[in-house]
Amino acid sequence: MSCKGDRVRVAGLMLVIVAIAGACNDSDVVAPGESTMTLAADPSRVVFPASDPTPIAARLAAHVRTSDGAPRHGAAVTFSATAGVLASAGAPVDTDSNGLAQDVLTVPYDAPGSIEVAATSGTLTKTVAIVVEKERPPAPAIVRLVPTAPSYRVGDNVVVEVRIENGTGVGSVPFHLRYNRQTLEFVPPGIEGPFLGSDGVGTVFLASDVPGGGEVVVGLSRLGGGQGVSGSGLLATFGFQAVAAGDCGLAFTDGSVKNGQAMNLPSTFLTASVQVAP
Repeated sequence: MSCKGDRVRVAGLMLVIVAIAGACNDSDVVAPGESTMTLAADPSRVVFPASDPTPIAARLAAHVRTSDGAPRHGAAVTFSATAGVLASAGAPVDTDSNGLAQDVLTVPYDAPGSIEVAATSGTLTKTVAIVVEKERPPAPAIVRLVPTAPSYRVGDNVVVEVRIENGTGVGSVPFHLRYNRQTLEFVPPGIEGPFLGSDGVGTVFLASDVPGGGEVVVGLSRLGGGQGVSGSGLLATFGFQAVAAGDCGLAFTDGSVKNGQAMNLPSTFLTASVQVAP
């Protein structure tokens, strides 16, 4: 059984366990030799989401039974673990009328890949392993400037596409597209690509040239703030007029890839060299 988000919200259960453990003393009754015991952890596999170090709670349950299978009440069970923090702090926990003794192990983000948990009562000892994993962060999305040609001549229409690759849960891609005003003249409007709305969700697209600035400010986002879209595709297309020879100076500034909740996702913005010949 696995868990990605069973976060530590079990304070009440911990208090109960600590109270039970505190009631035990040196006269605790341990399970006699003819008893049997089982031990289980829930979950037995904990998975930390990428970049979320919140500890995760695993519930431990030891059942003690008599030789004929009946629950053994009042047997003292001591839990231990090779990592993490036990609610009982190692004090004995008595079994209830169902023969059940419970504890809670708080697993920290920096725990090793496997934690061995043991329950001991008299000569009985049972162990169980809790597997600890961490999700890998997604590979960065790549936003790439793709010109229709590597070079143009003065008077040509210069067309460049902005494409995204390896997007995961993308909700918006705002950026500024800089260009050399001595070489290019922006020809509005920009044209939105199909990527962000590929699943039918509405989108908003704005492309405004900064007067005299040599920069197009672009806003491109999905409506609603829900789940983003994943994959690769065309974000937008922009047109320019080649007015003089030289380097087009195309570059991204202030670019980011965000999820549906406007949180930044790992991303890389790549430009391309475009020249205008006389």
